[in-house]
Amino acid sequence: MTSEAQLAANRINAMKSTGPRTGAGKAAVRLNGIKHGLLSRESLVRGESEADLVHFGKRLRAQLTPIGELEALLVDRVVSTAWRLRRLIRVEPRSMTRSTRLTRLSIIMAGRKWAFCHGTR
Repeated sequence: MTSEAQLAANRINAMKSTGPRTGAGKAAVRLNGIKHGLLSRESLVRGESEADLVHFGKRLRAQLTPIGELEALLVDRVVSTAWRLRRLIRVEPRSMTRSTRLTRLSIIMAGRKWAFCHGTR
């Protein structure tokens, strides 16, 4: 059980270490904890090019040719998800085990089989 003296000391220490307070300080540290960016709220993470993402999105939109607002929304989701999957391929070698690599391979092979069967290879 924590004593009253320890609680008081904790409160004093907490007031001293509150992290960045300014907008610039918060912006500077907001990406510090990102290891791979797969679950990031941001489309781009450190080291990625916005121009590359825009070009990638334009190429996918040209291939998918959405009609209407719903399809445009779904294509945006496809672009975002595909961009993150490309990120996964880059970070996978340093963070995945052999078994997860085999799982990824089976997913890729299933996708290729689907593409072949649907004539979209």
